[in-house]
Amino acid sequence: MLSSRLFTRLELIATECRRSMNKISEQKAFGGIQLVIFGDFFQLPPVVHPSESHNKFAFQSSSWAKCRFRVIELTHSWRQSNDPKLAHLLSVIREGQCPQWAVERLRSRLVSELVNDQNKPKIIATRLCTHRADADAWNQRKLSELPGSFKVYRSQDKGVGKGISTTIDSSCPAPSVLNLKVGAQVMLLRNLDTSRGLVNGARGVIEKINNDNGLPEVRFYSAKASGSTGILHVVQMEKWTIRGVDAEEIASRRQLPLTLAWAISIHKSQGITLEYAELALSKVFECGQAYVALSRCRNLNGLYLLDWRPEVIRADPNVIKFYAKIRETNNEIKNKII
Repeated sequence: MLSSRLFTRLELIATECRRSMNKISEQKAFGGIQLVIFGDFFQLPPVVHPSESHNKFAFQSSSWAKCRFRVIELTHSWRQSNDPKLAHLLSVIREGQCPQWAVERLRSRLVSELVNDQNKPKIIATRLCTHRADADAWNQRKLSELPGSFKVYRSQDKGVGKGISTTIDSSCPAPSVLNLKVGAQVMLLRNLDTSRGLVNGARGVIEKINNDNGLPEVRFYSAKASGSTGILHVVQMEKWTIRGVDAEEIASRRQLPLTLAWAISIHKSQGITLEYAELALSKVFECGQAYVALSRCRNLNGLYLLDWRPEVIRADPNVIKFYAKIRETNNEIKNKII
């Protein structure tokens, strides 16, 4: 999510660039560039310095007001199109509300132990954790339970300058060191073949690690995979490139586009759709965090709660006010038209 500070900086940079081209007056936001932006402020907020926590959202930037956006609120959830009950539940939770009927519906998904789906005997629900350390610990635990030794994949990093390793780690989703075994549950980190369902977030199980080239053969399961057999794919090394202000390459990383996927953090799950997920929500610490986790699944039957309490359902008051103002303005416009 874009922070207020970053939005302001982008507006200043755009204005300065357009001024140097003699194409605008200083009064026009973003130098007169037409913008189409989209997002959901009810999801996880931007990560900012504690001193900026009172003014962290992009809509709190003075540059936002200058843009005078015409806001269109999208109301249909495509991910939950086939489960209107879950879609309605999420629409309420999204705004920080949890009435008694919602409490009961979520309580019905509490489990002490998750039984694997017999239709997909090799893949289990991904655990969504509030903290990355918890997800890493669970992944390492599950990896250690598999027989045999693991194969280590070390990234090939290139770049110059102070702190380049930190820059690559923060910009690239692929880890510098990846330990894999046959039987490991993994997730794709980039789109490989959208027509076959090999997309960012697709999950699968390693069936073989080739002796000749060391590349893993992964059977991926997705909505586009053929039945319960999935799609077998040899995963190749991929390159991630980091570019500077002039679009020149300043660093790169070559690594398998995979990560262990018995568990991932809620933050990393944003944008991902899961057929099955188990949620550990007792440590929720941020507004919108529980909503993001709960909204990853297509239907309620694929959702399992390991722990939960109504207090974790929260929305930021500033976001609630922002959307209330949008709806008020849109209603006024609608009434004038009528």
